[in-house]
Amino acid sequence: MKTPLLWVLTVAPGTLAVSSSKSTVKSSVESKAIEAVQTKFQFLKPIPVFMTKSDEKAAVEKARTDVDQEELSDEQARIKKLAHIRAQVHDEKELVKRWFTWEFWELLVACAACLLFFTEIVFPLVFMCTGRSLLVAAILWFAQNFAFLCTAISCVTHNSAGAKICLVLSVILCAMSFLLLLGVAALRCGKSTPSMEILQTDATYVFRPLSIVIILFLIVQGLLDSSSSDWGALTFFTAMLTLGIVLAVSGVVKDVMSYCLIRNNNWFEEGEFIMSGGDLLQIKHIFWCYTLAYKPKTRSQVYVSNHSLAGSGINNRSRDNARVFEFELDIPIGSSDEQTSKMVQGVMALIQSGEKDGFTAMNGKQYEGQIDVGKSCVYITGIDPSSNKGTMQIKLFGKYYFSKPPQWTMKGTPEPQKSARQMEWQAGWNYQMEWLLLESKKVIDQNSK
Repeated sequence: MKTPLLWVLTVAPGTLAVSSSKSTVKSSVESKAIEAVQTKFQFLKPIPVFMTKSDEKAAVEKARTDVDQEELSDEQARIKKLAHIRAQVHDEKELVKRWFTWEFWELLVACAACLLFFTEIVFPLVFMCTGRSLLVAAILWFAQNFAFLCTAISCVTHNSAGAKICLVLSVILCAMSFLLLLGVAALRCGKSTPSMEILQTDATYVFRPLSIVIILFLIVQGLLDSSSSDWGALTFFTAMLTLGIVLAVSGVVKDVMSYCLIRNNNWFEEGEFIMSGGDLLQIKHIFWCYTLAYKPKTRSQVYVSNHSLAGSGINNRSRDNARVFEFELDIPIGSSDEQTSKMVQGVMALIQSGEKDGFTAMNGKQYEGQIDVGKSCVYITGIDPSSNKGTMQIKLFGKYYFSKPPQWTMKGTPEPQKSARQMEWQAGWNYQMEWLLLESKKVIDQNSK
């Protein structure tokens, strides 16, 4: 019994040593393969405790195959990525080369030159010969866009920058300009006020900046389309910036819209007098955002925003049809009604005498009477018996007013325009009111004794 036991004890260590040496000889790839197999299957199925050598070799071979396939797929992906990068670099180099060719720039240069030719040469020359007119501007605008369309069709090639945007934009502008021409022609056939004529004339100034904006948009968008650039973030930022600017200049937009309302509704014109904020103003010029006026009270110019004029009530004094002036006089009530009647008759006689013979003002000059006697009246409005006083109401109508200046009497001198003579009545009227008040006081004093 001892001999077999000793033999086992003697041989076992050698066997274990041989097994250990064989295990250390295994390659690193097999170790990685076994680790991969264990990692792959440890959460899917239990790891077998007892495996035969054939099963272990099969698992190692399978893991080695999987690792090789993964390395191969990674290598293929890396190769594809490098090929894609090289293709992009090649395309960018080709695009840069195209940027230095005339064929690339020909379309954009020709279209921009066509638009600039009409904007900077044709429009000013035609306006110089015929004067500014919305109908003429609409005809030129249609001719400009039609020439733009013809230029785009004749110069476009497959290598041209912005070929698509040039063709699409030219067609759209040509159609819109034709519709605009029809609308302006229909508007021209109808009746238009002087203010509408001025508004139409001012509208002709819009075409030049609009053409410049079209040129800038054409060049920028054409280059972006040709380079296939994605400027979405920049576009969003630009849109938000534009929105902020619009909100910041909302007052300017209101002024421009108020200008259109003033012109379209013919609320007032240059040279007319209006009441604004209790002050009398003479309109000198109406601009897009403000109105330049003259204030006679302070002998100074006033700049008023258009929306403040359009948003408040406008009293156009230059379009009046009469002049009315009322005032009251306190009179003592005499012992009889005859004295009171003499007071009223005496004041009325003064008014009538001014119409026939005129009057002499306090400055010693003789003036024509400006009171329309047929419409004027004098009457008692109230009597207070306790204080023996009454109120005399005097209502006067003037012969002349803003829209009806006095007759021109300066012979040998050409008569100025009617708008320049709107205030000629003022000096004579004020002198007559002064004379009437003083003479009325004398009449009242004479009949109150």
